Amino acid sequence: MSTTPNINIANYSVCFIDLLGQKKAMEGQSLLPEHGTKEQYDALIKLIKSSVGKISVIHKHAATMLDAIREPRDPPGPLDEEQLRTWRELHTENTVTQRWSDGLMVFACFGGVPTTTQVRSLYMQFCLAGAMCLVGLAGKAPMRGGIDIAWGVELNPGELYGPAVANAYVLESDCARFPRIVVGEHVGAYLRAAVADPAQDINTATSRIYASICLSTLSRDSQGQLFLDYLSEGFEQAVTSSRIDQLWSSARNFIDEELAVHKSSGDGKLLGRYEALAQYFDSRPPPSKRS
Repeated sequence: MSTTPNINIANYSVCFIDLLGQKKAMEGQSLLPEHGTKEQYDALIKLIKSSVGKISVIHKHAATMLDAIREPRDPPGPLDEEQLRTWRELHTENTVTQRWSDGLMVFACFGGVPTTTQVRSLYMQFCLAGAMCLVGLAGKAPMRGGIDIAWGVELNPGELYGPAVANAYVLESDCARFPRIVVGEHVGAYLRAAVADPAQDINTATSRIYASICLSTLSRDSQGQLFLDYLSEGFEQAVTSSRIDQLWSSARNFIDEELAVHKSSGDGKLLGRYEALAQYFDSRPPPSKRS
């Protein structure tokens, strides 16, 4: 509902994604280094690419992925004006991207929009978060994130505040631990309710399809935490398709590199996290490695 023309209060789905390792990458840096000579300038560019450059890359990747998901689809055969309007409504989403320092947040308002728009927006967040997490590992830029549903307030257009943001952030920062996407229980309950809706109209049927796809990409870890299983067959069918073999191999090679680094440095905390990530990957081999 709207309390004033400028403030919108409603339930929102929020996907928060964070690029890991930035604190270490910027550790000890202060004023802009001298860069008058070619050697100093080259060193500065290398420094920028290793920190801020990676942030720029993930922002561009996110925009590219969202554009690909939003790519208009041709309707199945000729449609009259009313059918075409319905077709377009079924493929509507209302996601908004809000950039944060070393990450980004994608959110969608659930207030005043059809269930199909809500579910499709959540589906887009699932696709984006899982793909970015996997592509990030393959590109040696590990990320983790959280997805949840709660109420929020847009004090300004494109700027969301409230429990929806806080909950997604907590899932990312406190629950995810290693590069993965954890999912709140409200998200699971919402998707199950959408799948269980018995109505037979086309809008509800479409919502069931998107919700079913999302549910097929969810798993629980040994602690009972819901997470977006970006190596699941459901995610493979919906998103990664034939690219999964190369993405899996590149990501697994990076994991081995990180395991070696943390074994050598004696960093037990990070070693344990990458061991858990390696176990996850080895439990879900790509098609070329399945027996």
